[in-house]
Amino acid sequence: VGAGCDFVERNERGSAWAIGLDIPVVGYGQHEGAIVPGFGLEAALHLHPMFDFLVHGDIVVMPRGDDERALHQTVLAGGRIDFSHHPQPGDVKGVFATLGAGYDRVAAPSSAAVQSGPIVEGSVAWGLQGSDGAAWLRLHGRFGVGPDNSDLRAVFLSLGMEIRLDRNRWRDRN
Repeated sequence: VGAGCDFVERNERGSAWAIGLDIPVVGYGQHEGAIVPGFGLEAALHLHPMFDFLVHGDIVVMPRGDDERALHQTVLAGGRIDFSHHPQPGDVKGVFATLGAGYDRVAAPSSAAVQSGPIVEGSVAWGLQGSDGAAWLRLHGRFGVGPDNSDLRAVFLSLGMEIRLDRNRWRDRN
């Protein structure tokens, strides 16, 4: 309890990490077809008032119509740039962008056009945030960069939320 003392409330002994849930809701892949709800986890390390290091993992489900379904299990590392930095206290509404690279492990028939390989992803999101947490709606663009998955081009929406482990470390966001 800070009891109103600035030097106590700004103590930086806690963790600068945040953990979150990011659910791919709907989208489309060029060779894979529709994307249906999946599951994702995310961890963010707060490094600067406008920048966080991200580790993201998800499972994206693509039913592929009459073909056998494809499951894309992805791990990405990258960063998040927050464009909504405001010096006033209170919750902030705004936009952030992410950029990451990683690996996509695909469970699909060997005849599928998209197989496992390295990927890059960029996203843009709108959401609410405070020193305790955040919630957002995010548009992802995911692309394969390896010889076995160069045909991977997917766009999807996700809903997410994050809990920040130490509010004092995240106060410079709002």
